[in-house]
Amino acid sequence: MPTPHRESNDIQQAITLLRTLYEELQRARNADRQEHNGLMQRFSGTNVLLIPLADLRTGEVIERFPATAEEISALDGK
Repeated sequence: MPTPHRESNDIQQAITLLRTLYEELQRARNADRQEHNGLMQRFSGTNVLLIPLADLRTGEVIERFPATAEEISALDGK
């Protein structure tokens, strides 16, 4: 039968695990954001046609990206 002390330790371990998971997710999100910003800088100043990216919850346009593979290839001069 679990003791109150053991249950407390189990709860503390679970909290620590959740905190660690949250921190890892935040790091991954920040890395994705940095990669996204780099891609957007690459498209900046090109004549590539772009399509909107919308927030599915609000429908608000967030950013714009190349619409087709041909447009993406045009960035590389192909």
